[in-house]
Amino acid sequence: MKIDARFPKPAIIIGGCGRSGTSLLLSVLSAHPSVFAIPNETSAFCPTAYTDRLDLDAPFALDRIRDILRTSEIKKGATRWCEKTPKNVLFFGRLLKTFGPDVRLLNIVRDGRDVITSRHPSEPKSSWVGLERWVQDVGAGAPFDTHPQVLVVKYEHLVAAFSDTMKRICGFLEEEATPEILDWHRHTTLRTHGAWDGSVKAIHGQSVGKWRRPENLESVSQMTADSDAFRLLKRYGYVPADARPTGAWAPGAMARRFNRRLPAGVKRLVPEKLKDAARRSLRKGNHEGETAGQDPAKPPGSPSKQK
Repeated sequence: MKIDARFPKPAIIIGGCGRSGTSLLLSVLSAHPSVFAIPNETSAFCPTAYTDRLDLDAPFALDRIRDILRTSEIKKGATRWCEKTPKNVLFFGRLLKTFGPDVRLLNIVRDGRDVITSRHPSEPKSSWVGLERWVQDVGAGAPFDTHPQVLVVKYEHLVAAFSDTMKRICGFLEEEATPEILDWHRHTTLRTHGAWDGSVKAIHGQSVGKWRRPENLESVSQMTADSDAFRLLKRYGYVPADARPTGAWAPGAMARRFNRRLPAGVKRLVPEKLKDAARRSLRKGNHEGETAGQDPAKPPGSPSKQK
């Protein structure tokens, strides 16, 4: 399914947990001559994901994308559009079903220990993303890691081996790795973003491994003690394959893991008052910065400082 006939090539949709580099990746791709990057998060494919009532079956707001494409100044030579909203990652299965062959999905993943200790410029004294959200978002994308229309991009690879990583992404998109994209910070159309401290800068790896700082010990200890989080850290190579969960057991950890495994149909049967009480309890036991009211989703069973 194509939304706009002026763009004959498959659309590019970016998803991933917040503070993982989704904005950086969009900014880089905007430098490519063939890509029109929608500059703002539209939530068109995850319309309820940032509310207290996450609905994984909510209709996509496709007209939102059509209107943006219709009213925007499209650069000459653009043959595909790109949209980034982090919570798109919760809807990869539906996106593939809706668009069929006319979409390519980029799932950006970052070490959860760096994610939960990352500070957002608008709230520099607290974490922006909590453990629960990282488990939910990374877990939701994981079943699609090997899908031929999905590419996993590790933030650490993007900043440490930029040229090779972008050549890999361009190969996946069947695009040339042009001089513009390899020198992206001179050609990007997205030079500022609320997730960054200041304007666009050349790629750097200064945010990798900040979780090792002493002030982050408690948060990191809670993550490495959580069996679900640890499983995902291991899956993406952030801890050794033979490692076992370690760290301080966090209040509410058992309740959170139980809640993640509740089928959606069961959750819908629970009275709203009880749901609200459970959310308050989970938030109280979770880190600062966790997005309120989002029910953690069990991964489906089948197939920034500048960040």
